[in-house]
Amino acid sequence: MKQKMLLLSFLLFGFSLKSQTYTVHSVPYDNLKDKYDFVSNPDRIISPAAEEQINRIITLTEDSASAEIAVVLLKSIGDAGIDDFGTALFTHWGIGKKQKDNGLLFLLVEDQRQMIFRTGYGLEGALPDVVLSRIIRNDIAPLMAEGNPDRALISGISRVCQCLLNPEVVREILAEQKHAGGNDEKAVFPKLLKVYTVISLLVFLYFALTFSLKLKMGKTRPEKYNRLNAARSSVIACTVLFPLLMVFFIPVYFFKLRNLRNRPVNCRGCNRPMIKQTESSRDAYLTAQQVEEEKLHSVDYDVWRCTACNRNEIYGYDRPHTRYTTCPYCRARTYLLESDRIVKHATSYSKGRGEKVYRCLYCQKRNIVPYLIPMIIASPGTGGRRSGGFGGGSFGGGFGGGRTGGGGARGGW
Repeated sequence: MKQKMLLLSFLLFGFSLKSQTYTVHSVPYDNLKDKYDFVSNPDRIISPAAEEQINRIITLTEDSASAEIAVVLLKSIGDAGIDDFGTALFTHWGIGKKQKDNGLLFLLVEDQRQMIFRTGYGLEGALPDVVLSRIIRNDIAPLMAEGNPDRALISGISRVCQCLLNPEVVREILAEQKHAGGNDEKAVFPKLLKVYTVISLLVFLYFALTFSLKLKMGKTRPEKYNRLNAARSSVIACTVLFPLLMVFFIPVYFFKLRNLRNRPVNCRGCNRPMIKQTESSRDAYLTAQQVEEEKLHSVDYDVWRCTACNRNEIYGYDRPHTRYTTCPYCRARTYLLESDRIVKHATSYSKGRGEKVYRCLYCQKRNIVPYLIPMIIASPGTGGRRSGGFGGGSFGGGFGGGRTGGGGARGGW
């Protein structure tokens, strides 16, 4: 007999533990049965006396300010996040009057040691997030940490109701918050300076290392130059944003670029120094393809000439910001997208088709590349606005069907 009673006790204990994990649909909706019961406290986190006092405070506020307030105190919601759970519960109950959306939900989850306020659209001005955050931080969290949930909830809900009944209280809190924020800004500035310094150091090290690697990876002078020159815009932008160390890097960077273009070249035939030709005279040594690339500003050519043996060296340097690419037919860097047109528009039941037309300005070859356009996915209709909650328009027998945009505040203890 004793063994059976012990087994029964374990089963009842296990059932009680399981029942402490709530879903949005299993939270007791006490207000549906009693229009003066605003507190859902199934796990007795606060005492009946505290629950009764909070109900009286909310009733007086609702009569004067018409706002609908729900207080939900739960031991556990399992692995669910309190923010999503609170928003879903607010919508499910429809806290606040329809059209006004003047609802407020306070949700506390004991095993997560977290609490949130969730406001309806109509209360976001009367109860800004910063005000609710301060109420959690100053009025509720300290008393919860002391193990006094009765005083914590009475104090916090009373403060909220003061704000709803007296807008001047909200203005005072905002003024205090602004003043405190000014002090916080002074304290935060040294931290931001440290972070900025660390980022500046990382940016400098990144460019210094990649600079060295690109020089080693390039075998010829044009390869080295093209690899470095491709990063020109990034180097300039980072120097503007993080000048602390980059001001030492950028002179070295541009010096190396100039050096790669202008460093004397020895003739591979007679090993004598070659002479770099001027822009006005170099075209005479270029091919028709190279002249076209120069004309389109897709490639910049340097011509070095040996006066002793009349040998020429031609180096091509790609310009990074150009709309021209290498032609697959003649290999000139004169290939561009000429047009992009839709042949058949996509619909919700069939794919569309398009064509990209490419042309080489040197060899005049045209290339048409077809492509598919995905079908249009129509958004499913909502079938009208969901009011949320069980009740009709009155506050007796359920909340009124208010909505929330997810505003509010969150805190822990």
